[in-house]
Parts: sequence; C-alpha cells; structure tokens
Amino acid sequence: MILQRGTRQLEGFKVLGMDVGFLRSRLSFLVRIATKMRETLGSKMYAEAMLKRDCMEEEIHTLNSRLLELKQAKRKLDNDLDVLKVEAERLELIFEEEANTPWS
Repeated sequence: MILQRGTRQLEGFKVLGMDVGFLRSRLSFLVRIATKMRETLGSKMYAEAMLKRDCMEEEIHTLNSRLLELKQAKRKLDNDLDVLKVEAERLELIFEEEANTPWS
C-alpha cells in the first residue's frame, strides 16, 4: 500500500517534469530486498534452523542443570571422603598405638 502510494507520487512528480528515475530504481531495489527478506524469514529452511536452534538451547539448559547437579553431588562426596579420611587416620593411630603397646 505504501509502495503504491509512493509510486503514484513519483509518477505525479515525473509528470511535473522532475527527474525521479533514480528514486524509482532505488525504490524498486528496496522492494526486491524486502521481498527476498520476507521470503527468507518465511522459508521452511529458516523455520527448521530456528527449531533446531531452540532445541539446542533447551539441551544446553538441560545439560547445564545436570552439570550443576553433578557438581553438587561431587562436593558432597568430597566432604564425605574428607570425614572418612579423618576417621581412617584416627583409627590408624589407635591401631598403631595398640599394636606398639607391650602385652604385659
């Protein structure tokens, strides 16, 4: 609609003797680009690429969540290992002390 009005106005200016050829070719060029852009954004390939990207973003989110869970589980295991290591060292000292005590 805007294009039609602009074309009519240019025709009117042309009738008045103005050189509008450069404007008409520029307008025509812009229309071709806009049409190609609309076709590209509406194409099946574009829609498929957007869907694929959305799926990848969701998978990244899922993997990040899983990674966070694994890091938390590892931290808990590290803490448990630290507690067990301290207990094992304490028991080793008790064992050595008992083993080195005379039997009398």
